[in-house]
Amino acid sequence: MKLGIRELFVFVLLLGFLGGAYFLGFKRLQAQRAFYSDDIARKQLTLRALAQSSATLVQLESELTALRDSVKLFEKKLPREKEVDQILSDVWKLAEQNTLRATSVKPLKQDKAGTSNEQPIEITFEGEFSGFETFLKQLENSDRIIRITQLELRKITDAHKPMQVKLVLNIYFEADQTVATIN
Repeated sequence: MKLGIRELFVFVLLLGFLGGAYFLGFKRLQAQRAFYSDDIARKQLTLRALAQSSATLVQLESELTALRDSVKLFEKKLPREKEVDQILSDVWKLAEQNTLRATSVKPLKQDKAGTSNEQPIEITFEGEFSGFETFLKQLENSDRIIRITQLELRKITDAHKPMQVKLVLNIYFEADQTVATIN
């Protein structure tokens, strides 16, 4: 077979079509494919991040529910203002059950503590240490929110004298809502 100008021209023309197809078709399609592959990878990354956020949101919702339940529990333990006298009476009975004698009870200045109020009360007791220890344990196991902020034990110098204890109890309560009426 003999190659002539016509065959050579057709061969060059076919090579030109192939080169044109590469530059105009294949290369453009390859660029589009790379763009779409990057776009898919970016969207998959966003979907993974959303899935993690969704899982975190579900976890946060469960923690929020647990915190709401805790708040409800503490609200149940938080008495009304008019019940503070009853709590003080219960503390008094606990002291008497443990052979402690209250020598003085002095209410201190009431204070606001977040959404509740606190009433500090200074109480001075006389009695045996073992009774005082039992009193503290019973006070700790109380179903009310009471905190001891100050505690002072006086050393017994005479074996026949009782121990003296001065403590400040903070009783937390919910203030009664008073509504002003217009006549």
